[in-house]
Amino acid sequence: MEWDKKFTRAAILSILITLLVFSGYCFWALHSPLKINDSITIEVSPGQGLFQVLRRLKNDDFIENNFVPAFYARLTKKSLGLTAGEYALKPGMSALMVVNHLLSGKVITYQIRLGEGWTLVQTLQAIANEPRIKHTLAFHDLTFTPEQNSTNKLSSWKETLIDELGVDTYPEGLIFPDTYVFTRGTTDIAIIKQSYEKQKQLLEREWQLRQKNLPFDKPADALILASMIEKEAGNTAEMPEIAGVFVRRLERGMRLQSDPTVIYGLGSQFNGDLTRANLLQDNPWNTYTRLGLPATPIAQASLKALHASLHPAEGTTLYFVARGDGTHYFSNTLEEHNQAVNLYQRKVTHSEESQSK
Repeated sequence: MEWDKKFTRAAILSILITLLVFSGYCFWALHSPLKINDSITIEVSPGQGLFQVLRRLKNDDFIENNFVPAFYARLTKKSLGLTAGEYALKPGMSALMVVNHLLSGKVITYQIRLGEGWTLVQTLQAIANEPRIKHTLAFHDLTFTPEQNSTNKLSSWKETLIDELGVDTYPEGLIFPDTYVFTRGTTDIAIIKQSYEKQKQLLEREWQLRQKNLPFDKPADALILASMIEKEAGNTAEMPEIAGVFVRRLERGMRLQSDPTVIYGLGSQFNGDLTRANLLQDNPWNTYTRLGLPATPIAQASLKALHASLHPAEGTTLYFVARGDGTHYFSNTLEEHNQAVNLYQRKVTHSEESQSK
């Protein structure tokens, strides 16, 4: 009987010691720091679970044990599902901290800027040059001539883009210029769709708040005009006044005579030097040879340009010419405008000649 009591006490003691040792090991496994000297990045693929990621960390010898952290997460009834993406692991983090970090879903994010005044091709080139974006469009030919705007002349990536956005033509000007946050593996289409949806929402909002009696009755026309304002304005403060000039010319049936529309219409033919022959080369975007707005937007317009197109400044000016310092001189009459052209173009030409000597 005495022997049985001793055996029982010994068994209990043994169990307690085992539990203490096991608890100590679990504590050590959870709280021992990662075996890294510098920060590392680990990527979690879609569908991967916590145990798979911890096993990978164990195989790479970053943690001592992968079972204990996973068991802890399950024991505490934490979700084992992970948000796909990249996670930053830093020296000093314990396995427990790694588990909590992975389960937090705080993935590494990146940014891409799609600029104001860019054409769609320039935007797609920027996206194609970002290695952390997953490229699904076949960007084998990122060139575009406006005459290729008909669907039967579009290359495969352009057709894909039209289908994905649900539009009926080449989506020039339909991407909102902004800085977009993304995670590694985000597709190019996802970013394009996000920027397209933002453009639609802003255009709809601004259209509802538009000034009355504008010489156009479609939101698409406002976007076209906004793209012209974006390309013409050297600074945002002049956008409403430039819009006023264009609106008054539309109201009077005058040609808009905007150089950026001619340049866009020339496409790859433009060599950087806009000539008189270029101004007379007719196409649907040449506002020197045709009345009204060009066929499509010529660039991505900012919110300020869009707002200006729908809230043009009041006044009597009908002409403007670049001063060469980022601002414009606005004129009421053709005679005054011609004098300004002679003054400022001669000043710019003289400055260029001085710099070349």
